[in-house]
Amino acid sequence: MRSPYLVCQSFWKGSAGAAVLWLVFAVILPSPVSADGTIRWEPATKRLLQAGATYGRMRQLADGVVLLSYERGGRSWTRRGADGARTWGEPVLAAAFDAGVAANPELCRLQSGVVLCFFNERPKQQNENDHFAIGLSSSRDGGKSWTPRSETVYRAGNTQSSACWEPAGVQMPDGELRLFFAHELPGQQEILMMTSRDDGATWSTAQRCSLRPGRRDGMPVPLLLRDGQVVISVEDNGIAGQDRPHPPFRPSIIAPAAHERWMALKHSPPDNCNVAAPYLARLPSGETLLATQSNEDEHRWHRTVVYVGNPQAKDFAARSLPFGLPPETNCEWNSLVVLADGTIIAITNAMIGGKRGLWAVNGRLAHR
Repeated sequence: MRSPYLVCQSFWKGSAGAAVLWLVFAVILPSPVSADGTIRWEPATKRLLQAGATYGRMRQLADGVVLLSYERGGRSWTRRGADGARTWGEPVLAAAFDAGVAANPELCRLQSGVVLCFFNERPKQQNENDHFAIGLSSSRDGGKSWTPRSETVYRAGNTQSSACWEPAGVQMPDGELRLFFAHELPGQQEILMMTSRDDGATWSTAQRCSLRPGRRDGMPVPLLLRDGQVVISVEDNGIAGQDRPHPPFRPSIIAPAAHERWMALKHSPPDNCNVAAPYLARLPSGETLLATQSNEDEHRWHRTVVYVGNPQAKDFAARSLPFGLPPETNCEWNSLVVLADGTIIAITNAMIGGKRGLWAVNGRLAHR
């Protein structure tokens, strides 16, 4: 919220009378929103989405249905939600990997109405035949059923040191689909990008999107900004101090088209804490949101922390904790979704009230 002086100044240019009138009301009336522009979380909406699950993601479909994806029992599942993600249908299997785990499911809603679910194939045992890979399932009925792609989108190595992780996709206004994921290299980790012009039927070869030599860029999440530019958030253990032997993770933002990278947070956290696993979302008004897992508040435990940024995905501040500080538990692998009415939903994997699984809570931005 602007100060009374700035408000009066803007009115003075139009009308002196209006300036005086506004000054009176600005002083005697309480502001209906918080002054710091943070998110107001609603504790009464906190709810368990799925017991025993992890890595939850949500997307709202064109008909208003909210689709939830998650990992449970080594497989990737989805559920359809109604009433603003308060009531849920039965789980539907989206992906499985017989030689291991179908992990990290991530949803992508296409302009055609098709929904894609990217996932990470992770073999349980090291052998010549079973490789780490990026898989893909598609749904033409809003997540009621899924069809796996006959071949993986990307095949990595068969060891942890040559693996791939954490796929996430975004569709451009011209229909091009972009897929980002982390890829292991000896002593470092890069982010690769692949593209598709036919809703994921065929894919380009993988190209490097980012690499900080000797460090680890991980967990990429793309976001289409209001101006049509795509940015990705990554966890980056080099941006806070390249010369440190064990530097902490911080969220950084990469603009691939501009070949730019910047620190996401406006204010640097303490040196001895990690701020990792970033996840981006955007409000209808253009402001950007960033969820992280951070041990800044209690060094033993990671907590869900959400920041508000500008429409260019810069200067993330207004730090808030949607789930507070639940005792003796990590809040990890967080994500965000913004519904059509502006409701923000934060999702985490945690043990709350003796129940472990995916938890959600609603919030709204208190405008500046």
